Amino acid sequence: MDFAHRVMDARAKCAAYFPKGVFRDSAWDMMLELFIAGEERRVVCVKQLMAVSGESSTGAMRRIDRLEEVRLIRRRPDPEDHRRVIVNLTDSGREAMTALLTNLIKADATSGA
Repeated sequence: MDFAHRVMDARAKCAAYFPKGVFRDSAWDMMLELFIAGEERRVVCVKQLMAVSGESSTGAMRRIDRLEEVRLIRRRPDPEDHRRVIVNLTDSGREAMTALLTNLIKADATSGA
């Protein structure tokens, strides 16, 4: 969890040094946000996920559609506010993120960083 936060912070810092979109992968940013939110038991709505992506509304929705199509995320209506749509990782999305972050942690540890 701490490592996921550090990765997200590092990605945000890149945006301060490079032109918009140069070091950005909105799917990765969305998956990180959803992973962290899941661990913190926070709810993430489509609008919040679109903001995290750094893309236009259309581009962000295309990315969300694609992530759902490959079953990494799922959308569902918010039971408390039917105007909102909640997004979270599927089990396979969580497993993929856990495996990737675990591998990154191991690589970080072996590099002596």
